[in-house]
Amino acid sequence: MEDRIGFLSADFRPTALQEDALRRAFGGSGAAPAAALPDELPFEIAWLAPLLHERAAWRAGEADARELLVSAAVDYERKLRGARELRRRLAAADIECLFFKGLPLAAATYRVPAERPMTDVDVLVRPRDFAAALAVLERGGCAVRPPTPDGTHAAQVAWGGIPFDLHWRVSGICRLDLGERLWTEALPFDEKAGRLVAPAPAHHLAIVLCHGAFWSINARGVWVADALALLERHAALDWNGVRDCALAPDVRLGLLRCLDYLADRFGVQESAAVRAELRAQPVPWFDALRDKAASLAPPTRTLRDRVVLRFAGVLARDRGQRPATP
Repeated sequence: MEDRIGFLSADFRPTALQEDALRRAFGGSGAAPAAALPDELPFEIAWLAPLLHERAAWRAGEADARELLVSAAVDYERKLRGARELRRRLAAADIECLFFKGLPLAAATYRVPAERPMTDVDVLVRPRDFAAALAVLERGGCAVRPPTPDGTHAAQVAWGGIPFDLHWRVSGICRLDLGERLWTEALPFDEKAGRLVAPAPAHHLAIVLCHGAFWSINARGVWVADALALLERHAALDWNGVRDCALAPDVRLGLLRCLDYLADRFGVQESAAVRAELRAQPVPWFDALRDKAASLAPPTRTLRDRVVLRFAGVLARDRGQRPATP
């Protein structure tokens, strides 16, 4: 658990091969991609194969890439239909929902949906509606696994073989609280069978960066592709909106480090003013200590580092940064 309790995982950066592949797909600053892409399809970039096939004219392992591309396209349509039905059931009970990360990014941000494979569908309801939403879905025949008691993970809902993560906040690891603006500024990404909505681009970018910084055990590389796709699609992104999201004390260092990485490796210099403002903010000593300990790779952590991370996790819970199930 140390990586997830820590302020920032040491593994928030993609691997060298993932970064090389992402720079072929999106471009980047600094040195050119290191070498030719491998003929075989390595496991660590398998999820990038559709993206590379579409954008980087990668023809090595073309049969595998095409198979993954078709599979991702079929899976997207299936999950989109499931999301429409989920929204319909919640709307019938006067419960508003919002989708974020994989599904809406595939639908409205990437060039084609198949560029963004996904394992599940993330859906958000207001905290006051969370228990009612679980009850509605359970009565409708969905298999429901309750959220973890400490609030670090959402409830898992399976309907029609489609896995959904039902959230009452966009992150259970850090205090990224967008308030009512998240709902009032949400935008539609699918108009069929009712409106499916997603966060505004600036809010969505902050969520993606938080996912990379605080949950990167499972998101290495994915958050970078999502962030670059958002910036590619929304050239006039509201960086003030990103700054407003990043000013929460326990969010600031993580988002700053992700923005620094994007600026250094992919030339995202539009964030310069935001990064300067975040650096100028005072950092509480416990956040700085937690960040330093968490930035060490697990094999190099001393007993002191592990104690710091445990203490920081308890302190974060006491400060209300990791809410229990509503």
